[in-house]
Amino acid sequence: MSEQEESKALTKLKECSWLGTYQSQYVYVITRFLNWSKKKDYDELIELPLVEISELIQKYVMALIQINGDSYIKNNLEALHLFYSQNGIEFDYDQMTKLIPWDNRILGIPYTDSEIRKMYSIVDSPKIDVISVHRNRALFLFVASSGCPFSDIEHLQIQDLISIQDTYAVEANIHVNRTSSKTPKYTTFITPQARTMLDKYFKTREGLDDHSSVFDQSLNAIQIFYNRLTRKADINRTIFGGKYRMKIDQGFRKRFYNLVETNLDKESIQIMKPKEFSDVQIKLSRPQLEKLYEKYQRIVPHLTI
Repeated sequence: MSEQEESKALTKLKECSWLGTYQSQYVYVITRFLNWSKKKDYDELIELPLVEISELIQKYVMALIQINGDSYIKNNLEALHLFYSQNGIEFDYDQMTKLIPWDNRILGIPYTDSEIRKMYSIVDSPKIDVISVHRNRALFLFVASSGCPFSDIEHLQIQDLISIQDTYAVEANIHVNRTSSKTPKYTTFITPQARTMLDKYFKTREGLDDHSSVFDQSLNAIQIFYNRLTRKADINRTIFGGKYRMKIDQGFRKRFYNLVETNLDKESIQIMKPKEFSDVQIKLSRPQLEKLYEKYQRIVPHLTI
């Protein structure tokens, strides 16, 4: 039996109900941390006093910062946070994230307007059937204008869309990086342009109800679609330290967050910007949605392609 199979600490990590296909990635991060720490095995990592664990993680974060400005520091922290939480240990995650240089807190770098337009211009190339054309265009505009990560979009249902004036409010759930049984929500919007294309896509599908998937696409299918787009558009996703500096959806998300943080007030930002380890379940009334949409409209011209 291998060391990983014998490790009680690693077994606890793998028992996380939502980990699924992310399991190998999280185990890889923990293994890399173990090798760096010079500890004998995974179980020793959780047997240390909390003070020593915190100091060890702090030193690890500082070491990662020195590796070409590694923008995956937060991913490492999230994996460590889950590993220790599953084993009944809580270090100060928020304090650790403050060690990360500001440019790396929201991972990656934003796509430029020209890159967004270039990707959209080839979104249905090569030529495909009408349903796929409408879906691909709607999906692209949805991602570009909502700030939703792919992992949340995969789970969206029709009932999560609320018609507001000429657009949809999106009540999304966070589905990744969960260390709590609660499912936090956040509210965002899509542009009128995105709604128009989404409605066209809905008309090509039969038998839709409130529980139907918005895009009827798996996370893997969405990622393949965007991988093709970034390659065809020749988007520079520069590699640092053996890893991509920019994950595909984070280029869209950082562009969206930059606009939100520049143009909206703090209260609105807290509602629209998902926080992975928050347990907040925000449910807005219609008047609140209307008011929030008025603020979102300030960035609609920047998000319209």
